[in-house]
Amino acid sequence: MISIKNTLRIISYWPPFLAAGISVKEYDLEKGYIVSKLKRTPFNGNAFGTHFGGSLYAMCDPWYVFLAIHSLGKKYIVWDIEAQIKYKRATKDPVYARFDLSKKDVEKIKLEAKGNNKVFSEFSTEIRNERGDTIAEVKKTIYVRRKIKSF
Repeated sequence: MISIKNTLRIISYWPPFLAAGISVKEYDLEKGYIVSKLKRTPFNGNAFGTHFGGSLYAMCDPWYVFLAIHSLGKKYIVWDIEAQIKYKRATKDPVYARFDLSKKDVEKIKLEAKGNNKVFSEFSTEIRNERGDTIAEVKKTIYVRRKIKSF
C-alpha cells in the first residue's frame, strides 16, 4: 500500500482532482496539517460561473482521514463517515482549506479507542479565499477503531 506521504505527493494528478482543479498546496504530516486549494477553470464551474459546490466539498474530502491514518498508524481502522458543508458565499477566486489534526486530538482518539471502542471524532474547517473571506464551513466525522488481532 502506498504511504500517505507519497499519496499526498501525487494526489493532485489523480484524475478527479486534476479535472476539478483541486491540489494539495502544502502539508506537514509531522505537524499534522494539510492545505488544499481549488482553482476555478473553464471545466469546473457551475451554471453561474462560480465554484461548483461539489468541487468545494471534494477539496475537503479525504484529508482528515489521511491525517488520522498517518498519525495513528497501522493498528487502527479509519473511515470517513459523515460530512456537512454550509455554503456562505459564491466566488470565482481560488479558495483554500486547512485541515489540522493535533497531537492532542490523536492522543484523545487513542485513549477513546482502547478496549476496541468505536470512536467518532468531528472536525471542522473553513474554505476561504485569499482575502480570508469564508466561502463555506465544513464539518467531517471520522470513525476510528483499533484493528482486531487475528490468529
